[in-house]
Amino acid sequence: PGPPWILGARGAPRLAPENTWSSLTAALELGLDGVAYDVRACASGELVLLADERLDRTSDSEGRLATRNLVELAEVDAGGWFDARFEGERLALFEEALALEGNQAGSW
Repeated sequence: PGPPWILGARGAPRLAPENTWSSLTAALELGLDGVAYDVRACASGELVLLADERLDRTSDSEGRLATRNLVELAEVDAGGWFDARFEGERLALFEEALALEGNQAGSW
């Protein structure tokens, strides 16, 4: 009904690669009230869920997110580093995360 909520920070990062659709949905499937995530802008202005300034730690790519446009980012694998079953998972967009059904955080 209202705060305090129990949120999954970056989704459920022990179950799925952080800040990905798989991680966000896993957090809600666990029964959490919502998710908290990190947002950064890419070179073409779209907002992407990514904790770090660089792509290196949580993807198969390298370099700063801010230097890559959305078309280039569509090729980035944000899941394979975590586990082979998440291979091919793409970076999540902020607008997708906002539309995540079941996320109650911020709805009061």
